[in-house]
Parts: sequence; C-alpha cells; structure tokens
Amino acid sequence: MLRKIALGLGGGVLALVAVFVLVVSLQKSQFIITRSIEINTHAAAIYPQISYFQNWMRWSPWSQMDPDAKYVYEGPEGQTGSSMSWNGNAQVGEGRMTITESETQQYIKIKLEFIKPMQAVNNTLFTLEAGSSENSTKVTWAMSGRRSFMEKAVNLVLDLDKLVGADFERGLEQLKQISEHGSL
Repeated sequence: MLRKIALGLGGGVLALVAVFVLVVSLQKSQFIITRSIEINTHAAAIYPQISYFQNWMRWSPWSQMDPDAKYVYEGPEGQTGSSMSWNGNAQVGEGRMTITESETQQYIKIKLEFIKPMQAVNNTLFTLEAGSSENSTKVTWAMSGRRSFMEKAVNLVLDLDKLVGADFERGLEQLKQISEHGSL
C-alpha cells in the first residue's frame, strides 16, 4: 500500500515539474526594459553625461549601491570603443560596458556584459529626442537581450521589468537633476 502511495505521489510531483517546465518554456526568450523621462535642457547638456562613463558615477543608481566598487575606464572617452569595467559588492556585481555605436546628441548603443553574479550579455540604448517644449529633451533608456531558461524561471517570481525599471527610473531622475541643475 505504501508503495502505491509513493508511486502516486511521485507521479503527482512529476506532473507538477512537467507543468512548471512547460510554463517556463512558454515565456518569451527576448526581453526589453524601457523607461523615459523629459529633461528641461538641450541634448547637448545631457549627451556627455551618458556617453562619458566617468560621469555615470554622478547619476547611475548602481554607483550609490556600492561606493567602494572599483572602476576601470578604457578607450576613447565618449566614443565608440570606450568601455568601463566594474567590480563591486553583491548588489553591483562585476561586468563591463562598451559603446558600440553613437550619434552625438541622438543615441548611444552599449554592449552590457554581466560577469557576476550571473553571466549575461545585453544591449543598452539611450535615445535623445526633441521633448514637448523647445528647450526639452526626451531621454529613453532601454535594455534588451535574451533570457535563458533559468532567467525565465526567475522572472516568474521576480518581475525584472519592475526591478530593473525602478533602477532606470531612479537613474533618469538623477540624470535630470544633474542635467538641469548641475548636481543632485
């Protein structure tokens, strides 16, 4: 009798695992996280804050999560090929960003490589467009990439759009303050 119960329970567990695998597999492999803000200044004042990685320390939400993180800058600052590597605490992790393409005062494309705590390669795009008034600029920060099976499973519990999106929103607000007022 115990054997029948064990077999019955085993079959139930197996069915639950199969349903879980199916649900995870049906999740989209591609993702995109996008946030925008309108900044009351010209793109010329905003563009260097994004394209010069050393300026990120002033507005990036992650620079505040670990003030002791180590940063290494390489390449022609603010231009294609420029990169920033970082190594920080568990919140910041380890990785590298490299500008892959840019058009002054219009957009910046960045290859974003995460090394720790999880390995991933994503694409980041900042676009600067005319805002709703003559002296404003709409800045959009987007990150896209592919999710592995494990990342799709984690996303069932943790909404990465909300988590990372909140960081993007905080960073854009700080970028707005610096671009409009010169400091936070």
